[in-house]
Amino acid sequence: MRLLVGFALWILLAQAAQAQTGVVERVQLVRAGIWIQNPDDSLAPARATDTVPARVGTIFGIEWRAYGRPANGVATVKVKWIYPPPGLRHPVKRSFQATEEFDYDVAFGARNTTYVELHSDYQLIPGSWVLEIAQASQPLLRQEFKLVP
Repeated sequence: MRLLVGFALWILLAQAAQAQTGVVERVQLVRAGIWIQNPDDSLAPARATDTVPARVGTIFGIEWRAYGRPANGVATVKVKWIYPPPGLRHPVKRSFQATEEFDYDVAFGARNTTYVELHSDYQLIPGSWVLEIAQASQPLLRQEFKLVP
């Protein structure tokens, strides 16, 4: 009997957790470009552009908002950076990495900033750097930046 009650409780908790997960219907691009880091470590927009100088210290990315249902909900999206060929070469392992992706939790309507800081020479790869945001294999946003020497 205990096992049956435990199983029923587990199902109810799983359903409640699933109900709290929102569905992203759209992503609004607020701005794309170059950012600066303030003394308090916050970021501020410096210039709206999709052309970025390939220099150590440059920070570039996007500010965006997700909208979906329920209206005041939260959701998890997949954020993916695609690097120009041959990809980023790890300074220690020496292997190439063509992409990097991670899960990101968003509250609907809140502003989010997703960016890259070029902090090492191995990142200075001219070409097309692409940022994609998706949920459950559904593309929501694609922003391309061109790194130039």
